[in-house]
Amino acid sequence: CKMNITKEKILEKYKSNEQNFNKKTEELREYVFDNFSDFLKNEESLKKFDISLETNYGARLYSSFNDNGYFISLGYQSMKYLLVFSELASEELLPIIKNEDSNSNNLSELELRDILFKIFLTTIFLHELAHIVYGHIDYNSTETDIRKAFESEADAFSTQLMFAYLDKYEDVRELFANYCNDYSSASSLLRLFGYVESYYFGFLSIISKEISDFHPSPIKRRFCSMAASEEITKLVTPKGLSEEKFKIAKARVINIFIQAFHKIYPEKEYYIDMIETAEYMSNLDKILRNSNIKSFYKIGKDR
Repeated sequence: CKMNITKEKILEKYKSNEQNFNKKTEELREYVFDNFSDFLKNEESLKKFDISLETNYGARLYSSFNDNGYFISLGYQSMKYLLVFSELASEELLPIIKNEDSNSNNLSELELRDILFKIFLTTIFLHELAHIVYGHIDYNSTETDIRKAFESEADAFSTQLMFAYLDKYEDVRELFANYCNDYSSASSLLRLFGYVESYYFGFLSIISKEISDFHPSPIKRRFCSMAASEEITKLVTPKGLSEEKFKIAKARVINIFIQAFHKIYPEKEYYIDMIETAEYMSNLDKILRNSNIKSFYKIGKDR
């Protein structure tokens, strides 16, 4: 398999059934917004924040604050194209899923499309939430290195939290819980999550020209998000593992994610991106430490 989705394909498919895509976008957007609003109200560590969710009618995906408090604003145009992208991704990903999992034979492309859209849009919400709770918005740096470091921190946060968030949507939960009848060992669940996240960063690659220069390239962001591997490993391993066994389990998680990414993006040149990302991440902690961003953290001050 290879991701073969372009901006031109998205626009062409959208124009072919514009009315239906608009209607379905609004239906799923409302569902995800309501779900995420409940999450913000009910999650213990987030109750103290007054974060509002809004739709803007452009393409911007961002978080900020005004006189009423913090808010997350997602562009309706981007959400429409995200739904179309999700449908094109489902056409590519469904054969992989069915080949690996006989239990998914009844899954349709449109059902998978809706699942992918929910995951992608929620991941965007979680990324913007990270900018709020980690104080990136309050810090308000204009230095490119620091802003890129903040984006990488938000990517790791959103990846880690999205893995835990899979249980919030019934159809998403059923797909992952039943995948290959292998929920207990977590290998298949991690592999599927790796496929889905690879497509998420594929979408960012397509819209990257609309993203500011403060973001690392989407492919590098995919590898940077593996900083979430430690927390994800904690979620899929028994408590009380020795340090040695935990390191082995974490390496296995990272390896599964890399293999999943390589299946969606088999081009050899991405190994160069991996090397460059490793070099970038080796400086990431130093940049964050020197920025003193932790003094702005609203949660996880002991991180």
